[in-house]
Amino acid sequence: MALHLTWSFKSPHRLALDGAGRSIELRYEAAGFDSGWLVLIDGQTAARCPDLTSAQDSALVLAANSLTPASLLPTSLAPTSLADTVC
Repeated sequence: MALHLTWSFKSPHRLALDGAGRSIELRYEAAGFDSGWLVLIDGQTAARCPDLTSAQDSALVLAANSLTPASLLPTSLAPTSLADTVC
């Protein structure tokens, strides 16, 4: 069965990934040179990315990891922990 994941805009600086089976959210954080997008899973920061596209890619990988047994994922897509996810 194929996954049906969709992005919904909660505000211009906040997006949610629907259909992932857990809370996955992207939130823009304005902080000068450190501005970027946070990938939040169940309210905890899983990754920090410089641009929206990288943040969406990271969120999709994390969603796939949470829905697919790690043994079925290619090694390049299976971080050992959320902290290992880097954009």
